[in-house]
Amino acid sequence: MPADLPDDAIRIRNLYPVMKCDRSVWKRIIALCRKGDEASVSAAEDLAKACTSRTTRTRALHIGALRKRVMRRAFLVQQKRDEHVTADALRTLADRADTILNRYGKTGAIPSNRYPSIVRDLSDRNKEAYATIAQGFQAALRAAVKVGLSHSMQNAEAVVAHARGKTTEQEWADLELVYRSGCYVYVPLDEADPLNQQLTYAPSSNVFKKLFKGALKDTMTAGLFGKSKRVSSRVWDLRGQNMAQMKRLVSGGIARGEDPATISRAIRGLLVQPKTLRGAARADATPGAGSYRSAYANAMRLTRTETNRAYILSDTIFADKKGWNLIWQVSAGQREEDECDDLGGKEMTPEEFADNYPQHPQCLCYSILAPKTEFDSPLSDTPADPE
Repeated sequence: MPADLPDDAIRIRNLYPVMKCDRSVWKRIIALCRKGDEASVSAAEDLAKACTSRTTRTRALHIGALRKRVMRRAFLVQQKRDEHVTADALRTLADRADTILNRYGKTGAIPSNRYPSIVRDLSDRNKEAYATIAQGFQAALRAAVKVGLSHSMQNAEAVVAHARGKTTEQEWADLELVYRSGCYVYVPLDEADPLNQQLTYAPSSNVFKKLFKGALKDTMTAGLFGKSKRVSSRVWDLRGQNMAQMKRLVSGGIARGEDPATISRAIRGLLVQPKTLRGAARADATPGAGSYRSAYANAMRLTRTETNRAYILSDTIFADKKGWNLIWQVSAGQREEDECDDLGGKEMTPEEFADNYPQHPQCLCYSILAPKTEFDSPLSDTPADPE
């Protein structure tokens, strides 16, 4: 198992994310932070500061990374709201399953000859639930693409603005980017019109529409981890898997002579509890490869993975249009080195980035746009490690 990163290394990485572009510097920072003494940690932070401020380009990318992280948080809040559609659909399915089971088992244990009728009714309700999930899922993907494109444009503007000397890191907190009269402009926060700001999510330009259409098409048709299945097909796979698990719970419960309430609790655990099941639900549910023992967890896994990918795909589409590269940024919450950390700070072409993202389900890594120019020459050398 990979060792956890030192707390100071995580703090420094999150304060100076762009310094990971220099892999040798990042390794030295980790080594210094593992020593744990004040002098070594201070030296590690000095390394990060120097790496970040080395050139106009690295300073501009630093501003872009900080800005993108803020926008990324806003997207994750939206993603959390979108998840309620899935959670509510599965909760409703659990309630309906309870009604069905009680209808056929009014006198206690459910007779075995009622099993086909129960399965038929559960199947109908299961189809309805996953139709709702599919509809909400596709809406969430559209929103992720649209927001991702808007954030890509804002991220690019932040990098270029800083590189051209339009703003500084200190001034950034007092400025906002809005879409006015066909272009993006910086204005003081107190002048930012919420209605104009909303237009940055859905610009009416033909270029934005073309990018959105292309990104959405790629999102809906591309397979995760090289698989050929479309997004909609994976939702129906979950529907079939969930129905098979419910059938096992019902048949097992009837065979054991359990009452409707006991079987209903097992099904509710399958549909509502996000982490683990208990009792008969855990004993009877047999997950497939890469699956959880919870329909809720499986649905959330797919939703989070694909909406994150749609958001990142927008960056690759925009970067390709601009002729820029992308730099891999690990999630601020990542505490151990893994396959994502190996890519952290690496500058890639849009095609390379799209081929590598995500590295695993529910990946929270993100990207920042990087123009193919140095802007100027290095300003300072990286300081040496302390003796």
